[in-house]
Amino acid sequence: MIDKFQGPVLVIVAHPDDIEAHCAGTIARLVKRDESVSFILITSGNRGTSDLTVTAEEIAARREEEQREAARIIGVDRVQFLGYDDSDLAFHMAALREELTAIIRAERPRSIITHDPYPGNGSRDSCAIYPDHTTLGLMVFQAAYLCG
Repeated sequence: MIDKFQGPVLVIVAHPDDIEAHCAGTIARLVKRDESVSFILITSGNRGTSDLTVTAEEIAARREEEQREAARIIGVDRVQFLGYDDSDLAFHMAALREELTAIIRAERPRSIITHDPYPGNGSRDSCAIYPDHTTLGLMVFQAAYLCG
């Protein structure tokens, strides 16, 4: 399947750690093949902790730093965060679709890797049915369609 991906490749995910959890092996193989790969992260994972002593801003900064380091290790140097709040993507679908359309038009990727907007199929994987993931997957599909 890796042979079907051609660069430039745009990886669009909802949260820091989604790449590592879902497609880091594919990304590593693409980078090794000298494909151009860029990461777009919609949130900074600002609600990704149960530690009440850490502010949303602190956790976002920490997770952005960790994501940039993970990208560096895998060989990706283009990482962009859009700054949406974690767990709120369903409330910003129109704005998100518009922003993604502009990014896809500017980047002109040949391949896009993102979340499955229709995970269904009886999946019990909580990551697969997480609303930020399915919302983003749908917005990426719609944005790509609008780009022709």
